[in-house]
Amino acid sequence: MGIVEPDRNFNSKLIISKVYKHYFQDVLLEKVFKIDKMVRLAPITETDENNSRQGFAFFISYAHKDEIFKDELKKHFSGLRRNGFIRDWDGRAIFPGEDWDYEIKQKLEQAHVILFLISSDFMDSDYINDVEIKRAIDRHNEHHVKIIPVIIRPCDFDSLPLKKYQAVPKDKRPISSWENRDEAYLDVVNQIKRIL
Repeated sequence: MGIVEPDRNFNSKLIISKVYKHYFQDVLLEKVFKIDKMVRLAPITETDENNSRQGFAFFISYAHKDEIFKDELKKHFSGLRRNGFIRDWDGRAIFPGEDWDYEIKQKLEQAHVILFLISSDFMDSDYINDVEIKRAIDRHNEHHVKIIPVIIRPCDFDSLPLKKYQAVPKDKRPISSWENRDEAYLDVVNQIKRIL
């Protein structure tokens, strides 16, 4: 495989040879964003040191005031993560000195599944609404990503453009209103397992 070549299965997408991806992926993403926003890079399947598949890339979008819910959800994903079904990412993985806007946009492009943790603080975030939601819907409409709203606190979910996507947990009951939050997270995990 060459350094960069068209992917016959995905029309205008590009794939990067595994050998060279670490050197060229960031440069290509930057050039692709500046030249043509319709060109997309195909998600790259990565392997760990044991050469096992690391699964579907999950992007978790949330308001920082809801970080405790994000952390609890990630704990409930530990079985899927350890068994190689998913690899999850959120903004706390950005290292000091990195361009956070670029890192978020890059991970949005690579995600197979985007989880939106819905609350009033989430709805109040300009960056989430103007960047993350818009880009996720574009990618969903191009059949590149699955969108899953996770309602964590009571809010006016029906005012969001995400209202057309099936939300979890069941019956759109906010996680914070469950008597046992572990049961709510388990419901979320079980519903996500159905699409993997």
